[in-house]
Amino acid sequence: MKLISKKSAPPESLFYTGEIKSETTIKHLQYNINEVLEFDKKVELKEDYVDWIIVEGLSTVDTVTSICREFDVDNLVIEDILNVNQRNKIEVFDKYIFAVQKYTYVEDSELKTDYISLLLFEDKLVTFSEKKNLFISTILKRVKIAESLIRKFKHDYLFYVIYDIITDEVLHVFNYIADHVDKLEEALLKLDRDDELTLYKLRKELVYIRNYS
Repeated sequence: MKLISKKSAPPESLFYTGEIKSETTIKHLQYNINEVLEFDKKVELKEDYVDWIIVEGLSTVDTVTSICREFDVDNLVIEDILNVNQRNKIEVFDKYIFAVQKYTYVEDSELKTDYISLLLFEDKLVTFSEKKNLFISTILKRVKIAESLIRKFKHDYLFYVIYDIITDEVLHVFNYIADHVDKLEEALLKLDRDDELTLYKLRKELVYIRNYS
């Protein structure tokens, strides 16, 4: 992935460092033990509901910035949300917890990388990702089951569920790569040029994942 460097930019400069130019969209999910509501825009928060505001696409900086400032998010945190070239971290502030997670996943037998940042407030969770959020469909299926555990808990549990899905996916990636490496190593004496390149790419992916885990 090609990234725009921030080295020459002054502190707190707000610009997106990735290259995925998909339109920035906002979805809003509200649920409690009784019902689930879905919106294609940010709506007013509801008491006694879990509010999950889902921002997909970071290229429209003004939209991302506007949402953050509405919730009084520190300017340096906004800068971090837009800067996808950083290590994973969790920071605790007075009014919210900020987390960054870069992860690799398997899609159509290919390894792909995405970035998500999370703002956990007492009354809402806001997530930002570069492209279509990998977790929405999975979590929605769970949320729509009336007796599911996720419907019984608040925003901190949703935060945990997202991290749990990421952890499972990272383990799946390690197993996927390890399986391919094992198969290549078994045929080591018969490797042709294409196999050598495949093995090299897999080793690079493992190094990349370790650097961001």
